[in-house]
Amino acid sequence: MQIYELEKKALDLRKKIMEVGYLTQSGHLSSALSCVELMVTLYYGGFLDIKRSMQTNFDRNRFVLSKGHACIIQYLILNDYGIIDDNEILKLCRPNGILGAHPDCLKVPGIEATTGALGHGLSLAIGYALGAKYNEQNHHIYTILGDGECEEGSVWEAALCAGHHKLNNLTVIIDYNKLQASDYTANITTIEPLKDKWACFGFETFEINGNRIEEITEILQRPVCDKPRAIIAHTIKGKGVSMIENQNYWHGRKPNKEEWLLIKDQMGI
Repeated sequence: MQIYELEKKALDLRKKIMEVGYLTQSGHLSSALSCVELMVTLYYGGFLDIKRSMQTNFDRNRFVLSKGHACIIQYLILNDYGIIDDNEILKLCRPNGILGAHPDCLKVPGIEATTGALGHGLSLAIGYALGAKYNEQNHHIYTILGDGECEEGSVWEAALCAGHHKLNNLTVIIDYNKLQASDYTANITTIEPLKDKWACFGFETFEINGNRIEEITEILQRPVCDKPRAIIAHTIKGKGVSMIENQNYWHGRKPNKEEWLLIKDQMGI
């Protein structure tokens, strides 16, 4: 897809996040909104091979959504590709559905790893990357972490491993929206200087605007070197919905009827 097509896809998916979130009364919408452009670029920009038969293709690139609570965007993308059925989307977080509040690779087609217990997704992605090296395969592994997740010690233990093994088939993207469940990330545990830290752990590091598809695409298209890659993607939590942007009390909330009417009007749904 061209950049303008990816931007339109991002806008359409933002609307769908809010619509499905309201209809199913499921939460973590603001966390999904912050990483829409990152997800759209990976899934529609030629970096991931997405089709129903993909899991029988052992040379496919892999993706691990480490910040699994943002999974509504992943579900909607897989639905758009015809991998998850429409009726399952409307059963999101319901007892009779397969789509939970965190992605489950044993239940949901197209999900590469079960995530949601923060701090574990990077280790899973490293396992894929090490396996590819061992089997002399050339596919690439991408993972998206949350910035609050980077307070977990397991993230840095995994990063040491990736740097030590020079896993240049691994790209780590940090969705740096500056907020987590209870407060601003900086008020919980300071993670700065984040770019320098990843560099010290043996990563080729970049900083970008994670809500600009053109910047994301340019970085992901760069030739790999002999190191794993870490991309610090500065984003806005709740991006695209004015009443939600940078408002931490929306972390686990869903809109009520009055809020939904305002959101519908603003987004043209």
